[in-house]
Parts: sequence; C-alpha cells; structure tokens
Amino acid sequence: MNTNNNENSDHSSSSKIRIFRNRFGHFRAGWRILFYISFVLVLFKLSDLLSNSFLLVRGENLGGYALLLNRLISKFGALLSVLIPGLALLKWVDKRPVTLLGIGYYKGAVRDFTRSMFMGFIIVTFSVLILWLTGWASYSFNGFSMDILLYLLCCLIVAIISAAYEEVLFRGYIFQSLIEGSNFWITLGIYSLLFGAAHIGNPQATVFTVMFAVIAGLFLGVIYYKTRTLWMCIGVHFMWNWTMALLYGMGVAESKFLRRSLFSYKPSESVLIIGTDAVSEIILGIIIIVVTIYLWRAKWLRLVESNRKLWAAYPPKYGIDPELNT
Repeated sequence: MNTNNNENSDHSSSSKIRIFRNRFGHFRAGWRILFYISFVLVLFKLSDLLSNSFLLVRGENLGGYALLLNRLISKFGALLSVLIPGLALLKWVDKRPVTLLGIGYYKGAVRDFTRSMFMGFIIVTFSVLILWLTGWASYSFNGFSMDILLYLLCCLIVAIISAAYEEVLFRGYIFQSLIEGSNFWITLGIYSLLFGAAHIGNPQATVFTVMFAVIAGLFLGVIYYKTRTLWMCIGVHFMWNWTMALLYGMGVAESKFLRRSLFSYKPSESVLIIGTDAVSEIILGIIIIVVTIYLWRAKWLRLVESNRKLWAAYPPKYGIDPELNT
C-alpha cells in the first residue's frame, strides 16, 4: 500500500518536473520566456520612471539636439531593459555563456558589422535610385555644413542604439528560446508578424508600412539564423534607418524627433493616392525579398566559428539541438 503511494508520489513529482523542466533538468523554453518578459516589464517601468523624473530634457518647442538627447536616453534605457534580462537568464538560469545572446566580440566582427552596414546603405540607395529615375519621387540637396555633419553624426549614435534595442528585443533571448522550443520557421513567422505589428504605431503608418516591416523581420531573422550573431542584424538595421531618414529625408516630416536631413524627399503627386511612402515601401520590400533569398542560399554568410564551438557544447547536456547551419 505504501509502496503504491510512493510510486504515485514519485510519478506526480516527475510530471511536475517535466512541466517546468525537461528531462535534463533545465527550464523549458516557455518558462524561460515568461521569466524574461516579467523581468523586462519591471525594468521598462523603472527606466521610464528614471527618465521621466530626472533625465529627459523638458520644455516646449525643444531644439533638434534636445529632442535627439531625449530619444537617446529613452532608447538606451529600453536597450538595457531588454539586454540585462537576457544576459542574466543565460548566465544564471540557462547556465550558458552570455556571448550566446549574439553580442559577443569575435574574430571578424568588425568586418561583418561593416559589411552589413554597406548592405543596408546599398539596399536603401538602390530603392531611392529607382524612385528618382521613375519620377515617383524627387530629392533636393539641402546643403552641407559642419552643423549638419554634427547633426548627422549625433543621429548616427541614436540610430545604432535604437537598432540594437529592436534587435535584442526581436531577435534576442525570446526569439532564440522559441527556436529551441519549437523550430526556426515557426519562430521566424511569429516574430516577423510581431515586428510588423510593432510598427503600427509609427506616424503615418499604413498597411504597406506593416507589410514592409514583416518582410524586414524575415530578412533580419534569416541573417541571425545564418550567423547566430546580432551584429550583422544591428548593422544593416541602423544603416538603412539612418540612410533613409538622415541622408534621403524619407519620413523626417512625420518624425517626432528628427528635424533635418541631407536631402529633402518629395513623392510624386501621381503616387500620393496610395500613400506618401507606400511606393518606396513596396520597392524596398521587393528588394529585401530578393536579398533575403540570396542570403539564405549564400555560402559566405555562415555561422560564426566561435559561436559554433559554444553551441556545440550544449545539445548533449541541454537536450535540444539548435539545428545550426553548416
């Protein structure tokens, strides 16, 4: 009688363990994601309180640099809010090196970061060239001075922090945990849709804006999966944002914090019927689809060797094969 009770008790305990942990004793992906989200929400709240109480510049009709400073402070706080939980969970819950988040330095990191910046610049510039040659948009040079150069450089810093925040949030700990808990294609689809949904609140956002963001989410997800590092994602992300807005003036008129650009952008009246930026978003989307297909097949875009060695140590102990590309 007691033996049966003990067996039932052991079976019940084992079932509870399986609900929270896998057979290797590690928390399942769903629980780790829940821990991460809870941690992030607390830090978001603390960051908002700190920024609103002490750090942000206040006043009406703030100048361009004051607006940039406010943007920098808010985005840097947001970056820390999504970065710290991922690093903490990797170290103390997952028992993994924190570099597996995808932000560790490795041989070739500068080369890959520079290569991705160039990719972002070329993608945007090629779409701008198409708009200009077809007459669907016109661009006028606003002049060059040391002041505009300083403004562009300040915006560059803000763009890097903003892109890093979005990449850690959308291609960081949750994205990586979902890949382990399900598979890459399910995760890529879910997070591409979430990336699109996150852009609904943008000024003058249209259905084309959301569709473009979904395509961009697919593009960035493929880059992460092929390399297992966030540096290339951050590089291409911030450069296309900076090039579109600060160089070519696209979206500056609707921005809440940008006030200047090297060129002014004006869409043709013949395309205004589908939205001011709809044509540019459609063209960019088509280009990114083509580039994504190319990158998926490209042999030069491959797993960072240092990450390959780190990940290889974990499947036997962790119980899940990350299905790394070769």
